Amino acid sequence: MPPPEEPLEVAERYNALAVTYKHLGRFDEAQALYEQALAIILRVRGPDHVDLASIYHNLGGLAHARGALSEAEGPARRAVEIRIRALGADHPDVAADKCALAAILDGLGQDDEAERLLHEALAVFERIHGPDDYEVAVCLHNLASLHHRRDELARAEPLYRRALAIKEETLGRDHAELATTLTNLGTLCHQQGLDTSALSFYERAIKVLEGVVEDDHPTLIACRLQRAALLSPSG
Repeated sequence: MPPPEEPLEVAERYNALAVTYKHLGRFDEAQALYEQALAIILRVRGPDHVDLASIYHNLGGLAHARGALSEAEGPARRAVEIRIRALGADHPDVAADKCALAAILDGLGQDDEAERLLHEALAVFERIHGPDDYEVAVCLHNLASLHHRRDELARAEPLYRRALAIKEETLGRDHAELATTLTNLGTLCHQQGLDTSALSFYERAIKVLEGVVEDDHPTLIACRLQRAALLSPSG
């Protein structure tokens, strides 16, 4: 018989599987696995160990994906706090936590803190990884989303497009990760009266999601509804 897995190995496996489930839209299964991983690390490492930061980061991201922003803020802040103490404020892992927290704060309308965190994170990523890194794209997308919500379309659009170009280069043009940026660009184009472009972005988003995520995935549902509205006679 193979030797039993160590608890931390189990926690790592649970966390990795939960990430996969989250991207597939299987949110309840992801939640259960993250919570099991968290319980193991708390028991083995204690409440302030840096290993906990990744689980808190992911729990915040999962709640964000579900639209439960008030539930997302606490874990996301905890991830930032733990990692700053362990690694220092200029570490790229801290920057990733700040970027995730900023996206949540943007959704909660806490614009000033969100924008500050995004610029701090972007500066770290560009200095350490260069201007075309995936993490740079995540920051750019979130900064674009903030400007978009403020109806600052001229500021949001080039940030979305740069984020999309980086994601296409680093992940490929058919990766499901592109869907949120494509969807937001579709919405922005529709607001600008560019419905042909909007429809193209929605169709691309649907294409990268179909067959990859569940049919009740919120981004896929939103894209299908927007496409149907644009194609309807009254659209």
